[in-house]
Amino acid sequence: MQENLNSFAERLKAILGERNKHHWGIALGIGRGTIGNTFNGSVPTSEALNAISRSENVSTTWLLEGREDPYYVRKFTDDDECVNYLDAVFLERWTIYLVTDQKHLAVALTMPAQYKIKEEWVSYTPVEVLAGRCGRKTLATGEKGIAFLQGIRHQRVSADLDNLSHNKIGTYKLLNAEQPLLNQDMLAKRNQKIFDWPEETMSLTPEEHILIESFPPHGRRPKSGLQDDWGRACSTGSGQVSGMIDEIYFY
Repeated sequence: MQENLNSFAERLKAILGERNKHHWGIALGIGRGTIGNTFNGSVPTSEALNAISRSENVSTTWLLEGREDPYYVRKFTDDDECVNYLDAVFLERWTIYLVTDQKHLAVALTMPAQYKIKEEWVSYTPVEVLAGRCGRKTLATGEKGIAFLQGIRHQRVSADLDNLSHNKIGTYKLLNAEQPLLNQDMLAKRNQKIFDWPEETMSLTPEEHILIESFPPHGRRPKSGLQDDWGRACSTGSGQVSGMIDEIYFY
């Protein structure tokens, strides 16, 4: 995402990327004339703005005024908050992507949906991104869902994860671009490395850093006990998880 986009039209073009504006507008349910006027600087109706926001997961405040972050990200201050939120969304048919660089974790949720514009229903894919202090408990909660799938483009995940967590990646780059972030996945088993994060690589709060520095013999788990501890973490997670998730991926 470019910085210093000074007008509504410039910000809209940044969202569009390499796509054809008229094809894009038609897919959103917005007329050709409206799209042409919009890219010339005219602010569209609230109905059209809502369609753009929904389908691109983009902030209307950023589009209209250039304030705040471009894309919506739900950020959590601790792992338990992320777990509680995931427990709630498990009641609906979301597809879940776990995006990790083995040090940090973000979660992308997608599902098929529709919105109504000009008395017509338009199909789209809503996206919700969870970031912040999502970690081992979040993974344990996901593991108690259904099958995991693993993405294989590891060489790009670190930079992409940072951009995703900092409100810089929207629906298009995640799912529909020529090389989308979430484009390759394969069946993953419970013994995949994503479930064996050493505690040393996890994001720690300042309070946790103080504890580790003050009590080093007890602040770090021995590596030999990692698997047993992980098994206990899975068995004492956030409670029963509904089987209503379509798919779970990790990348």
